[in-house]
Amino acid sequence: MRLMTLFPALLLFLACSTPRPQSLEDGLAAYRQNDIEEALPQFERAAAEQPGNAQIHAWVAETRRRSGNFNGAMDAARTALELDGCNSFAHTVIAAVYNPAYQGLSDADSSWTHALTAIECDPSDGNARIGVWGESMRRGERETEDQALQALIDHRFLTTTVLAFNRWVLRGLPDSAIVVTAGDWDTFPALALQVSEGLRTDVAVVNINMLNLPWYRDLIAERHGISLPDIERPTNTRPQAGLVVTWWRDQRVGDTSERPLAFAVTIPEANVPVGAGHLQDAGAFRRVVPITAAPYDTATMRLILEDLSAAEFTGPTTSVRDRSAVRLAAENSFPALIMFAGARYARVLRETERVDEAREVVEWVTQFGTDVGASEQTMDWFREVLGEM
Repeated sequence: MRLMTLFPALLLFLACSTPRPQSLEDGLAAYRQNDIEEALPQFERAAAEQPGNAQIHAWVAETRRRSGNFNGAMDAARTALELDGCNSFAHTVIAAVYNPAYQGLSDADSSWTHALTAIECDPSDGNARIGVWGESMRRGERETEDQALQALIDHRFLTTTVLAFNRWVLRGLPDSAIVVTAGDWDTFPALALQVSEGLRTDVAVVNINMLNLPWYRDLIAERHGISLPDIERPTNTRPQAGLVVTWWRDQRVGDTSERPLAFAVTIPEANVPVGAGHLQDAGAFRRVVPITAAPYDTATMRLILEDLSAAEFTGPTTSVRDRSAVRLAAENSFPALIMFAGARYARVLRETERVDEAREVVEWVTQFGTDVGASEQTMDWFREVLGEM
């Protein structure tokens, strides 16, 4: 009986002690650069070399999914589950393939089942939690949505750096503002801070890309009391975000009773949908204001630079457990965005002949760049931008 008890543990030990094939290392290196075309054959080679490794098959599945081979992704994920029925990674891949928002095989109920199973198998898997967060919104499961966001912080999937950046964006926003965000790192971390810390719960965080989804527009309108334009409701593939945001701009310039509208600095000004008024620079965001309003909000620009800790921005943006090729490949641009906000503030001070204050801001930003370990290229860029200003 004693030998029978030890046998499964021995198998687990041998599996864990098996050296990782070089093809897997090469695949991971390419994947972290979002080079899916290079990563896929390496993962497939690794799976052939270690056919009993469920995690490698899950990497094959995820990379095939990202290359658009959904049936191939399902085959590899099912192989992983045959080897390990509670492999959270494989369940997360299947959930994504079935998720209607990703234009895969589109089976919402199956997507939901596999997403929840992934969390049951590994409650600390932030990748699975992100999937549940999005799908729970669509299904109207608010409690599950909030639990998923809280878990991203509890299990440290959201790093100190990404949380610090989102606090920076949220802190200076006008009361009851709508802040339009661009992607992952300026959307669900901000929402997680609202759930976990109660930070700026008056603010409506709205992802501009998700506004193309009719169900998301309805959710935002109902949850935050935000009006929507009367537009046709086509399939999910037709972009509608620009129409919605332009209409919001027109409403807020013409009616001061509407909630303030702002765009996170992660959205380049050239990518902001056109509309009434102009964008007032507030450092971490740009607010829509009447054309007669000042181009800068200097009070907020100063506020957002106060009490910033460079130490919070020196760590990685992504968790070591993050499996998003896009997020992994993205550089930590947060310090540069803060430095650029400081440069713009210094320009305004200089133009208004507040030279001493401008010099102090330049010194602060320079020290911030040094403390966060900004590259020489970033420092040169900062000096160049400041010089142009």
